[in-house]
Amino acid sequence: MNKILLYLKLTIEIIRSPLLEDELQLIKEFKLALVPYLEAAFNKNQIARKWDPQQIASILVGMYFYTILTSLTDTKANPMLAQFYTYLDMLWQGIEGEVN
Repeated sequence: MNKILLYLKLTIEIIRSPLLEDELQLIKEFKLALVPYLEAAFNKNQIARKWDPQQIASILVGMYFYTILTSLTDTKANPMLAQFYTYLDMLWQGIEGEVN
């Protein structure tokens, strides 16, 4: 558990670096661009009402970057797009709303 906290602290320090400031802004904009699509799905009952579109957007952004980083570091990983679609299917099944 202490190793995880150490890695988390190191990662936070790297992210706070002035060099990453522009990239962090782009990530925030990416997340904000997803929210209207998620809200539309929410309004059509395609996403369960117990979930917040802002939180779902955060998860999608995390999945996106995790997929990229995994594909760069793990040569045995599934092709990047296939891996992302698998994660997306898993997420969608978890947030799917009532089907009328």
